[in-house]
Amino acid sequence: MQQISLAEARGLFLAGQGLARPRPRKTTPAALQRGIEKLGFVQVDSIQVLERAHHLILAARFRGYRPAQLKRLLEDRRSLFEHWTHDAAVLPASLLPYWTFRFDRYATLTRARFAKRSGGARRFPALLAEVRTRIEQEGPLLSSDFEAPPGRAKSGWWSWKPAKHALEYLWRTGELAIAGRERFQKRYDLFHRVHPEHRDAHRVELEGYLDWAIPAALERLGTATPRELAQFWGGVTAAEARGWCEAALRDGRLIEVQLEAGGTQLALPEITRRIGRLRKAPDELRLLCPFDPLLRDRRRTERLFGFAYRFEAFIPEAKRCDGYYVLPVLQGDQLIARFDPKLDRKASVLHIRSLRWEPGARTPQRSEALAEALKELATNLGAEKVNGRGRGLQLTC
Repeated sequence: MQQISLAEARGLFLAGQGLARPRPRKTTPAALQRGIEKLGFVQVDSIQVLERAHHLILAARFRGYRPAQLKRLLEDRRSLFEHWTHDAAVLPASLLPYWTFRFDRYATLTRARFAKRSGGARRFPALLAEVRTRIEQEGPLLSSDFEAPPGRAKSGWWSWKPAKHALEYLWRTGELAIAGRERFQKRYDLFHRVHPEHRDAHRVELEGYLDWAIPAALERLGTATPRELAQFWGGVTAAEARGWCEAALRDGRLIEVQLEAGGTQLALPEITRRIGRLRKAPDELRLLCPFDPLLRDRRRTERLFGFAYRFEAFIPEAKRCDGYYVLPVLQGDQLIARFDPKLDRKASVLHIRSLRWEPGARTPQRSEALAEALKELATNLGAEKVNGRGRGLQLTC
């Protein structure tokens, strides 16, 4: 069985996540599209302490990135689409054929849940028909274009109005698609009007989805367990992924490797060639948002980088160790620090409320490089000043 060192496993993972090369100083639409295709997806999240998560993820990989560049690609629905992996995400439009499997599975698995939350199974078909008809006749609509029943709250997952549940169900199941956003609200339209080239796409079944999803996940992870492979794109169970992997091991589509970090994992047969092409990761600092794919699987991050990370936004303030929206700092193939920022848009100041270096990681050179990286972040966010008088950092610029 092939032995994989910790450095090799980190290198494969960094390469698969678009973090093994220096950030280009100029971001073209074609380069941004290629970057998203390499990642596979970019998570979308509504928290905006600094900037939306998808913009921070891309800025960590493209020095000259601006949010308007992603907006232009999204407006060209032949390039990207929005749907669900483990969470809401922006994905390359080339993956839409595989998402027909996801649409069908959502229709089976989530109908009862959406029906219950919208007011009950008996009235759900009529609600779907009403929403579908309005969009067909009126064109793209926001959730806010639908009235909430009298006395019903209009915000929050558990208090969504019935029409919002219907819209989300029809989107998850592929009858609707996201035609754009307005102040981050989704604008829903009929799928075939947003993606006419995929209107009559062949429906992918479970086996075809797994034939694509498992190798595609391994290209981005390097090595992984069946559980990790199931969770990468989502849509299948760990048992389904495990069954596919067992068959793939027997016929040579996958191999087992032994990790220096401990344990046996799966890899593509060409892993030796991929390791031979690895380059030393660049020394530039990258500021990773909490939803960066490098951090998504916390156990994997700790195993490969020795970096224990917890997202603390939903933890009571008194119990937080590092802060509300903590960004880890990557240099080369090491996670060297973490900091808790807050953007004061009114005062045009980026506050660094705390900073914690990993043991032995702090050096004068790294402190200086981090100060420069924070200035760049502030500039990109439109802030005129960085105030770093929080715990672990003295910086005003």
